[in-house]
Amino acid sequence: MATYSMLKRSLIAGAAIGGLCQGTAASAQSAGSPEASEGNTETSVIVVTARKREEALQDVPIAITNFSEQAIRDSSSRNIADFLQDTPGLSISDNGGGLSTITLRGVATDLGGNAVGYYLDEVPFTGVTVPINPDVRSFDLNRVEVLRGPQGTLFGEGSQGGTIRILTNDPNTSRIEARGETFYGFTDGGEDSYGVRLMANLPIVEDVFAIRGVFMQEEEGGFIDIANPGTMVPGFPQFDTPADIEDDINDQELTSWRVKARLTPTDNLDIIGTYWSYDNNIDSVARGNDDLIASARTLGGVEYDQVTARVSYELPFGSFFYAFGDIDATIANNAEVPGVGPFDAIIGLDVQTHEARFSGEIAQGLNVTLGYFRREATRLDIISAPDILLLSTTTVETDADALFGEVEYAFTDRLRFAAGLRYFDETLNSVEAGTGFGGGPLPSIPIDEDSSDFSPRFILSFDATDDVLLYASAARGFRGAQPQAGAVLPLLALLPDPPPQILSPDSIWTFEAGAKVSAWDGRATIEAAVYASDWDSRTVRLAIPGTGLNALTPSDGLDIFGFDLSGSLQPIDGLTLLAGISYVDATNKSDVPGTAIVEGDIAEEVSDFTANASATYRAPIANSLEGFGRIGFNYATERDNPAFPGLIGPGDDIFQLDARFGLEGEFWGVYVFGDNLTNEDGAISSRALGAGGDFESLRLRPRTIGVELSLTY
Repeated sequence: MATYSMLKRSLIAGAAIGGLCQGTAASAQSAGSPEASEGNTETSVIVVTARKREEALQDVPIAITNFSEQAIRDSSSRNIADFLQDTPGLSISDNGGGLSTITLRGVATDLGGNAVGYYLDEVPFTGVTVPINPDVRSFDLNRVEVLRGPQGTLFGEGSQGGTIRILTNDPNTSRIEARGETFYGFTDGGEDSYGVRLMANLPIVEDVFAIRGVFMQEEEGGFIDIANPGTMVPGFPQFDTPADIEDDINDQELTSWRVKARLTPTDNLDIIGTYWSYDNNIDSVARGNDDLIASARTLGGVEYDQVTARVSYELPFGSFFYAFGDIDATIANNAEVPGVGPFDAIIGLDVQTHEARFSGEIAQGLNVTLGYFRREATRLDIISAPDILLLSTTTVETDADALFGEVEYAFTDRLRFAAGLRYFDETLNSVEAGTGFGGGPLPSIPIDEDSSDFSPRFILSFDATDDVLLYASAARGFRGAQPQAGAVLPLLALLPDPPPQILSPDSIWTFEAGAKVSAWDGRATIEAAVYASDWDSRTVRLAIPGTGLNALTPSDGLDIFGFDLSGSLQPIDGLTLLAGISYVDATNKSDVPGTAIVEGDIAEEVSDFTANASATYRAPIANSLEGFGRIGFNYATERDNPAFPGLIGPGDDIFQLDARFGLEGEFWGVYVFGDNLTNEDGAISSRALGAGGDFESLRLRPRTIGVELSLTY
């Protein structure tokens, strides 16, 4: 698969030629930790950086789900989608090729930029007018933080429903470390899966310079079959081909690696550079009918390379931080679209970001965070549908600058107030070339749009006791302007009320009240939050009759109401119980002319109720040998999508049960695991009418039983 830079060069040449959910639990992070296994009744404090400064999780007046490294290992997760759904109010649909649609508190979109922020370490992975939530394999991760509710003030554009922060382990400058994992899984009715993961940490100069390398190679076997209808040639039976079924078409081949280098020349200066590479090729999306049979292939793949550098310098009264990121990504999809025929789409992205900020307590009880952010991005779309004579390229360039800050003041030892603001300014340019539907030339009028926005946040928090935190907040999230795809511009005239060539920014206000309770020396915790959100000017799809294509159109938006509840309990040493539930009511404010959306329709792909629970137990057996066991489930109600043309009917309620058991020595572990033990085969997403006439949807991998081996030095 070509990278973005290769695509750019080829297009220039072509033009020249032819024109385990940690929840809020302070105790949950010790599930499977040395403290738990050694019978220690004290639990360590979880430290997070949800407000771009280190704080104890219990003290942060934001709804946060934190997944520790040990909890991620214990869950036997292959990628972050496997455990993120243990977050209250969050659901994921894997769209294939390593991309996912993430819904958080009723906020999701497959249109425009990300509606849920997505960070790899300290750098945002933003798609620039296309939502991208790339797969990340869950190996050598330090932790994953899910911040629920708008985070636009500190994390910027796209963090309307919340922000997901994936934080990898930094190099250790003081000791050699190594870890290896391998697994083999057997899938009911499908192909086997297997993989290997390796990590090595090498101090080159003790306490000064170190390198950490990670490598992953995985093969995921297919389980979706495809029906070949065969052909008949009248008068020439020798050319007839029989109907048949081709098995297991949706296998994947994934390779990912990253290298981190760390330099700490002084006690207060820390410099880290990272190169991260990911390549996933998928032979077809995991979409089929109730018999797991697809009517057509949907090939896909994602490749990205990310270079980052970050510098932190500790001052007597705070810290200075700078982060640079460069993302070079390619997303490819090849499908058979009813009414259109073969449809190929390639998206190339080149995104550079800079962020500089200061955080510190500049006076007694006064914490300040101030920063500047810049993004320069280019997105290149290539769309080809030969049956309808469509061949277009669209180039979108954006320059964005932001100033942000947040101040928190402690009026007393128990009462705190925080106020923050982000000013965002963006320039967007878009140019189309090629032919549209039916071979007609695309308009050559370039789009040039400037937009700006303010995103405030206010939080009042009160420590009712040392173990009870109450808070109330109001926060605003936003996204930038969104251009129409070049391929549909000539078709807008076919609509009775054509939408604009570029859609205005959209925004969301969320008002929230919550509580965090810790008891029994942190061995029991509860987090609860209730919220109401007003999402204005949300973009939805608008079908263009007779073409099989769709444009974008603004709507009045959504009214959202919901609550989250999660908790943890360590009744005995080594045993951790986690549970969470959420309810969300996300409905359209009004009818959307030209679409099937009517007032009161539920937002697309939102489960109104989700629940999860898990039990993890680790106990000594003899000498350094320990036994381990974990069982967990998550449940989500059906998802519908009244906005998307071609979708007919909702999906199914989904119940997924997983388990993992093993023996662990000082430097090794051997495990058996079972994924989707109930063999849940319902429709994850809304059903669509496939080319063969059946209703098709995304599906879970069938029951998979396997073994794992890990070695640690």
